[in-house]
Amino acid sequence: MSDPTPTPELKTYDGNCHCGAFKFTARLPELTSVNYCNCSYCSKKGYRWLFPRECTVLKGEGTLKEYKFATGSRSHQFCGICGTTVLAERQGYPLAINANALDVPAAVILDAKVGVYDGKAKDPQYIPAKFAGTEPTAEIEDSRTYYGGCHCGAVTVAMKTGGDLVDHAPEGILECDCSICLKHGTILTYPLKSALSVHASSPSALTTYTFGRKFNEHKFCSNCGVYIYIHKKEHIDEEDWRKFKGDASQDRWRRTQPVNLRVIEGVDWEVLREKGLIERGDWSKMEPKYVVPE
Repeated sequence: MSDPTPTPELKTYDGNCHCGAFKFTARLPELTSVNYCNCSYCSKKGYRWLFPRECTVLKGEGTLKEYKFATGSRSHQFCGICGTTVLAERQGYPLAINANALDVPAAVILDAKVGVYDGKAKDPQYIPAKFAGTEPTAEIEDSRTYYGGCHCGAVTVAMKTGGDLVDHAPEGILECDCSICLKHGTILTYPLKSALSVHASSPSALTTYTFGRKFNEHKFCSNCGVYIYIHKKEHIDEEDWRKFKGDASQDRWRRTQPVNLRVIEGVDWEVLREKGLIERGDWSKMEPKYVVPE
């Protein structure tokens, strides 16, 4: 009698952090579905979990930074240079890798079927750190201020909007498919610079990562690896700007401060998705295209 549930054929996938300091291969069934955990950390990181049959490190063995929380039973490991979370380990459980770290087209990951695990219901319950900085200075009528931060509390943020995010998302909400946003699982929104305040507990609490044309400085927590926001370079050579941005205004580009909406507490994700307010970005096709560094 034939086996009614045959083992699926395995494929070999290449994977890496964004800067290329860590590279691996994973043996998996064809990537058509991923696992999403809604716990405090996984939701901030935008994880898409997979459980490979085999995983082989090709470069960077032992270089990943480790973050643990709650009971400390699971080790989440991310690149200290670019912030990409690659894997998680827990004694007695299968190795978990982040699908975002695989070297596949963005659509394969973003369009994969999602299975949800209710990690948020597990104890101990997460208590976010209180905002420790200066309130945003933007003058916005009927404003509401949202608070949030990284997972460990080393970086906290305050974002002022014209009301509830469902009705007043600053300059829209974008699930970008560019290389860095995909690796970090970010969902960006675009408040005015004066409407966002970021407080770091120490000068070393935020790591800065740049790549490509280096117009943007990507900021993530040095301790827990959560991606926070984009700081736009203050001075860009006009020739370099026109090469990549054409006639677009540098001043208009600088007026906003993109922030990862995943770090904001009190966001009703179900409503945002039901109303179709999270747009899909189409930046992966733009030049220069991302190439995995050697």
